[in-house]
Amino acid sequence: MNPVLLSGSWKWWLLTMVLAGGIVLLSIIQYCLRHALAESRAAEAQLRANAFKYQILFQSVNDSIFMYRISSTGIPGPFLEVSDLACEQLGYSRKELLSLRPMDITTDRRLATMPKFISDIVGKKRFIFDWEHVTREGRVIPVEISYSCFNMDGRCYVISSARDIRVRKENERELEQLRDHLEQEVEKRTDRLYELNQDLELFTATVSHDLRAPLRSIHGFSRLLLEEYSQLLDDRGSQYLERVKQAAWRMDQLIDQLLVYSRLSSSEIRLKPIRLQTGLENVLANLEQEIKACNAVIHYDKHLPMVRGCNIILGQVLENLLTNSLKFIHPGSIPEIQISYEWRGNLVRLWIKDNGIGIAPEEKKKIFYVFTRLHGIESYPGTGMGLAIVQRSMEKMGGRCGVDSTQGMGSCFWIELEGAAG
Repeated sequence: MNPVLLSGSWKWWLLTMVLAGGIVLLSIIQYCLRHALAESRAAEAQLRANAFKYQILFQSVNDSIFMYRISSTGIPGPFLEVSDLACEQLGYSRKELLSLRPMDITTDRRLATMPKFISDIVGKKRFIFDWEHVTREGRVIPVEISYSCFNMDGRCYVISSARDIRVRKENERELEQLRDHLEQEVEKRTDRLYELNQDLELFTATVSHDLRAPLRSIHGFSRLLLEEYSQLLDDRGSQYLERVKQAAWRMDQLIDQLLVYSRLSSSEIRLKPIRLQTGLENVLANLEQEIKACNAVIHYDKHLPMVRGCNIILGQVLENLLTNSLKFIHPGSIPEIQISYEWRGNLVRLWIKDNGIGIAPEEKKKIFYVFTRLHGIESYPGTGMGLAIVQRSMEKMGGRCGVDSTQGMGSCFWIELEGAAG
């Protein structure tokens, strides 16, 4: 075989292989370029779509939107982007507004505090505060700024939304004026109430002195007539004179009850933890003669809890209720009274149950009114003030009172006060 020809064939074969490899390489490069171009176009399309979504979001919010950059010294730069609503509210064209900075649309009053304010919020990613914008015409708009800070390309950017709060501020001003007016009214009413209380105290003192003086005379002279001149009177005359004396005594008792009731209305009391057990036992000791006189049987719990109240007022309440239980009984009956208690949440309810004459259903509410009497004074003497004083006393101590009763089968009065530790 000719070596020259062999050598030429080998070169031809080598050249062919090189050309084929180049074609393959070009094909690969072409494929890669097409793929890269497709990805670039897809990315560009995605970028346009995202930009469109961003623009829709940016323009559809009901607040004015601003975007700007903060320099390394903490000074806000010109606006990079603003929403159409921002231009509309401030009265600038987009081109004009993009040439301004946040301080250019801030009122002078707020501008004076801006350096310190910026130093306080720099470094905070999110912040909400009240501010004031000024329009191109100089009109002030109170706004609520929602401030959001982020870093990009080593720079600090801010997106803020400004919500018009003129309506809210106007409502706040009206509420402030209303509150001031109410405070003035309360102060006037308080002063007036103080004056009325002073007048009431003066009146009760006058009543106590001026009305009791003639009553004491009537009672005293009628007693003297009965003691020294009864032999000059017939039975009817003595009976009339006795009725005069009893009427004077009842009037004196009524004045006492009215004074107690009026003092409850005007006086201030201080509530404190008190021993219900001690209060009840003191009242029972005070009523010892009345209890013995009617041979009453009284059972009560020996471990009553502590409550928040006033010793004097609570004693008056218990005495009035127990006196009623001793008084309103069937003729010839022996009073039987059961005193117990129960917890109702943080409240203590004390029950005073008797075997007396009871109360008709339609009369249950009336008995707590002033001067209410369900029976004749000859059958059951009294002023008609006792239960009214009980109700007012319980209200004064922040408590309640009530009654469960069936006519002819006794009554079960109850009082309720806040329990106390101890």
